Amino acid sequence: MKYCGDCLAKEGELHEIGCDMERCIKCGNQKIQCSCGYEIEREPYFDTCFCCERCGEKMPKLFGMDTNKWEQICGVIYSYNCVLCLDCVKFIAKKRVIDIGEVKI
Repeated sequence: MKYCGDCLAKEGELHEIGCDMERCIKCGNQKIQCSCGYEIEREPYFDTCFCCERCGEKMPKLFGMDTNKWEQICGVIYSYNCVLCLDCVKFIAKKRVIDIGEVKI
């Protein structure tokens, strides 16, 4: 398990308010120095930045999908352990004329 070097947040957890390492997802600046405030959505800490393998979106929102549904929609092109943003999964499903149904975000 990896931890933030400043506030010791575990990977997947939010940084402590005031952490020097947290970046603002709106402006990209250090969170404690930006004027966007803490009311906007915050990003959890990850030691490694991950991106959507189709469009390149950095740190897309995570969502859950049944393995069989993933294989039906994306399995031909993308393995189950790759990262895709929800918009890309919806795009692929639409092109393949598949209803993705309810997705947990």
